Amino acid sequence: MNTNKTLRPLCRLCCLCCLVLAACKTAAPVHDAPVAAPVSAVVPTNASETEDLLAYYQRTRLLPQAELPKMLADLNALAKNPHRDVQRAVILGFMRGNGDLARAQGLLDSVVKSSEADAERIRPLAYFLYTNYAEWRRLDEAMDKQSQQLKDAQRRADQLGQKLEDLKAIERQLPTRPRNGTPASPPPAGENKQ
Repeated sequence: MNTNKTLRPLCRLCCLCCLVLAACKTAAPVHDAPVAAPVSAVVPTNASETEDLLAYYQRTRLLPQAELPKMLADLNALAKNPHRDVQRAVILGFMRGNGDLARAQGLLDSVVKSSEADAERIRPLAYFLYTNYAEWRRLDEAMDKQSQQLKDAQRRADQLGQKLEDLKAIERQLPTRPRNGTPASPPPAGENKQ
């Protein structure tokens, strides 16, 4: 599969992050936590909520895969709100286990459709992540389908190879024919060869 096609959604997300950060000129700077430190689940109250979620996305991306389930469990223990739903979706998006992208999309869809004021501020980011996760799912499904087709083609090739070997074995067992096309007759009895 062409790796350029699989990187397109990630490139689009990076471009959006740059655009959103450039648009937040008056927002307070975001201080990144060390990679080993747990990512905060505190909901910011200022206007830099989108910027905070983008920084959360970036920090989460750098974390080891083994830390993500614990982070998700910690978030699930807190009260539900749109900000935390986006954080949960970010974690699920990076976990990429069976059904995780669909669960992330469900969370993001609830933020996009929410009428809460908190959701309104982060709706564009939630929608962007939702569409990117949909593209990732489409690519994953296409890759799974391609992988299955490759396995099927390999199985058919193996079966054809086996049939060819069986036909060669049968051919080796057949009596040989003379070159002129008439069957060879045995020499008359009693004749001596010279």
